[in-house]
Amino acid sequence: MSKAAIEMPPKGGFNFDLCKRNEMLAAKGLKQPSFLKTGTTIVGLIFKDGVILGADTRATAGPIVADKNCEKIHYMAPNIYCCGAGTAADTEAVTDMVSSQLKLHRYHTGRESRVVTALSLLKSHLFSYQGHVSAALVLGGVDVTGPHLHTIYPHGSTDTLPFATMGSGSLAAMAVFESKYREGLSRYEGIKLVAEAISSGIFNDLGSGSNVDICVITQGNQEYLRNHLLPNPRTYISEQGYSFSKKTEVLLTKITPMKEIVEVIEGGDAMEE
Repeated sequence: MSKAAIEMPPKGGFNFDLCKRNEMLAAKGLKQPSFLKTGTTIVGLIFKDGVILGADTRATAGPIVADKNCEKIHYMAPNIYCCGAGTAADTEAVTDMVSSQLKLHRYHTGRESRVVTALSLLKSHLFSYQGHVSAALVLGGVDVTGPHLHTIYPHGSTDTLPFATMGSGSLAAMAVFESKYREGLSRYEGIKLVAEAISSGIFNDLGSGSNVDICVITQGNQEYLRNHLLPNPRTYISEQGYSFSKKTEVLLTKITPMKEIVEVIEGGDAMEE
């Protein structure tokens, strides 16, 4: 190899060496990690005065409901919010990271954050990880150029739409939007439609559930309606707490003093030596 070839800087682009390595490991019997099943319904629409975002509040861990009232609408900037679906840790980390970058940009420029700036930061970060950061996002906000609504997929691709849904309950929510959305909705009509779309996901998707959160963003104003709807109230709550007809009987109680345990351990050590 010539000296000129050695001194040349490496060319840009993708490196597929790890793909070959993974194929080799899989051929030798190593089980590759699989994607997690996640559940969420998140939506957004553009109405007459701005953008309305909505989300359910169920967080799952496999077949278990881990949190009945989690927040899936994340703050990005005073005029920008983002709904997250996918792995909760990934959506939290990505939105927090970009939110801090937007704040530094506002300090540096002294101007309001643009929605397209947040979009570019999110999509470039997700694309660089080739889908291994499991964050599907609905980004909405209002800036000097008007209202904006975007969807961002885990691999970094994006859409710009007047209304959007994502998550496991997205089909149920999209059915509501496609049948009832129209341009120029009022604030009341927009909130009602978003709540209906999220409720459709809650009642038709096992990964979505609990309550409806809504965020209304207009020029110079933001309103976060936490638990706007409670479609699944508990039907029975005992005044004196839970009561059980039959208690488990204690058949045997044995107490071992700590001194005896120490002596047994010391005796075992002596025998090993």
